[in-house]
Amino acid sequence: MENFRVSAPATSGNLGPGFDELGLAYDLRLEVVAKRAKHFEAQTVGEGAEDLPTDGSNLILASYREMCSALNVSAPPLSIEVRNPIPICGGLGSSATALVCGMALAYRVHGREVDRESIFQRAAAAEGHPDNVAPSVFGGLNRCGGQAWHFTSARVPIHPAIRVLLVTPDARADTATMREALPCAWPEEDRHANMALTENLVKGLAEGQPEGLVCSQQDRLHQPYRFPLQPKSERIFKYLCDHPHIAGSFLSGSGPTVAGWVLDKPDLTAETFRGSIEGLVGPVRIWMVSVDHEGLLVGTG
Repeated sequence: MENFRVSAPATSGNLGPGFDELGLAYDLRLEVVAKRAKHFEAQTVGEGAEDLPTDGSNLILASYREMCSALNVSAPPLSIEVRNPIPICGGLGSSATALVCGMALAYRVHGREVDRESIFQRAAAAEGHPDNVAPSVFGGLNRCGGQAWHFTSARVPIHPAIRVLLVTPDARADTATMREALPCAWPEEDRHANMALTENLVKGLAEGQPEGLVCSQQDRLHQPYRFPLQPKSERIFKYLCDHPHIAGSFLSGSGPTVAGWVLDKPDLTAETFRGSIEGLVGPVRIWMVSVDHEGLLVGTG
């Protein structure tokens, strides 16, 4: 029986001042193997193994059925095996990767070439914003815009020496709750400041400039409102801001994961930081990751 394989990378949205605009893909992947079955079923290994649905309500299978409907084709039942290293509600795009993989399966099961742009549009509409979805589909660093009826995304350069330290404390951050923490409107001064910070950050990412990367920790639109609700994340953020080997720190998406730019330090590993950080907040999941430039991958076998 033919297997259908899809995978998509974890992502960070916002990257500090690029609120709902910037997104970055990492070499930390959700992997799905699907085969036709009598009933919808899902088995997850890794993050969410004990909590995620095992039937057709699983987000990957639900998005598969949704895309089949959009393509006006049948949705034969699938049995899926999922390997997931991405924390659920962790700020690393777990729902975006599930949407993207499920929609890609609709194309693969029916032998169609995967339409990445269509997947991007539908998954971004489901998420409500495109910054996690775009890098999960296209890979790399993406600059996004648009509205629910049409989102835009463009790949922008990122320096090859840049790696990212990801630290997830023992906590969850519901995206809807974190959205509610934000004000209805921001002072024009803060909006203009963030626009300038975003331009400097994009330049710093392209050129590997520490003075640009530090702009990630100077955001005025969402991090100051979200950190008070996530005390462990705030302590990690402050630690990374002060660390001499971190060029800039930011809240990944709406948290609780905190990330730090690492530049020209090939000897640094995640374990370099674990002891000090766990002394501050207790157990954490921690990775040193590189940028993923491939995005959604599909195959069979």
